[in-house]
Amino acid sequence: MKRFPKAFSLLFGCFLIANGISYFIRSDGHGLGQIHDGIRAAGFPFLVYEAGGVAGIKRFSYSALFENAALAFCISAYAAWLYSKRRT
Repeated sequence: MKRFPKAFSLLFGCFLIANGISYFIRSDGHGLGQIHDGIRAAGFPFLVYEAGGVAGIKRFSYSALFENAALAFCISAYAAWLYSKRRT
């Protein structure tokens, strides 16, 4: 059971990094603000934040944020549990 916290932390951290990287992948101009009417968006796998565009939309979804966190927690916990049960 000593392996579980380490594996869980590593996998949950990977989900956090994926959410951060999604800002650069989903945004126009790769999140660097190079496009005047570019849309900025973030969230993996569900879209949490979106802003910009010609209409000037701005949207933040708490439900998507909760779903991303719940999905990351469940997948990380299950994978860490499988890893901790593995024999060496």
